[in-house]
This record gives sequence, C-alpha cells and structure tokens, in this order.
Amino acid sequence: MMIKDWLPLFLERHKIRSPRSDWPTPDSADGMEIYRGYLNSFIKIKAKKAEADAASTRVASGESPRFVEDHLPRLLVEIDAVRHDLENASAKPKKAKASPSPEPITSCLDCSGVGLVPLWNSQAAATPTTSAAHCTCAYGRWMRSRTKPADVARIPDLADIRENESQWTTIHPGDFDDAELDRLPASFRRLLAERMRVKPF
Repeated sequence: MMIKDWLPLFLERHKIRSPRSDWPTPDSADGMEIYRGYLNSFIKIKAKKAEADAASTRVASGESPRFVEDHLPRLLVEIDAVRHDLENASAKPKKAKASPSPEPITSCLDCSGVGLVPLWNSQAAATPTTSAAHCTCAYGRWMRSRTKPADVARIPDLADIRENESQWTTIHPGDFDDAELDRLPASFRRLLAERMRVKPF
C-alpha cells in the first residue's frame, strides 16, 4: 500500500491520539497543506504505516507539541527512534518477558491491527464528519482501557456502534451502492456529492 493510500486515515488516528482544538479539517486549505507536508516528508523517509502509528502513539504519550505544525517534526523524530529500537531489538538475543500490551492483531478485518477503526458521519450537519472508534479486538480493548476517562467519553466504541443505532458508519462513502445511497438521509447524500467533487491529491 502506497503512503498516499494510508496517510488520510493515519492523520485522523493521530488527531484522536493527540486531540487539540486547532486541528484544521481535512478539506480546508490548512488541512490540505498539512496533508501535503506529511505526504512529502513521509515519502522522503519511506515511512511505513506501522512506524507512523507507533510514532504517533509515542507523541501522544509524551509532552504535547505546542503548535499544530510541531507535530510533523516530532513524528519524524519518533519514526527514526522506532527504527533504531527495532534495529537494536533484532541485534540483541531475545529474552522471554511479559508484554505490557497484547500484540496487535494484524489479521483483524476491522482495524488491521492498529486498534482504531475509521468512521464516517451519516449526518452532514454534524462535526467532525470523520472519526475513529476503538476496535472490538483485544488490541482495541486494551487501547480503550488505557485511555483517559475524558477521552473515552469522546472516542466512539465500535461495540456500541454495532449494538445501537448511531450516526457513525464504518462504510466509506465511496463504497455505498445505489440501493444503500437511496436509504441514506438526503443531507448525507448531499455531503457525498460535495466530496465527490473534491480532487484527490
């Protein structure tokens, strides 16, 4: 998978891990500028999705960058640190020890092992129009158990979404067929039409 294919959802996951009020929306001019900056930088260092997610988790667990534009430099530093840790781990004899967290389940059909599942809002008037939910797999459950109570109330839970009616859906707007589109609220169909006119990067 190319960087441009996984980068948009990675940015949404990073925003959830490092919440702040001044993150620009993806379709805004500032949001597009951020996307281009991340894309060019990640291509330059040949970043991998797993490295980026690991770096994002490190940024979120440390002191929060002061400004939005400080996140990319921090991520690049942490990606480099992740790579060095992997190199050191592979060079040393492995010792059996208890893992502080479950291994990501890369075969999980919902989150592919990252613990977060991308969501889309079916109500055009609601904001944000994209989000992410903690997955129902063991890794997603572990992530939710380690999340601060204030953030747990803000981050959706995939288990709740599947058990109850919700404004959120795990189906990408571009994956709806005609019959499914006819069943959606008119406001959401208008949102889809507007998004179809946005040129991809």
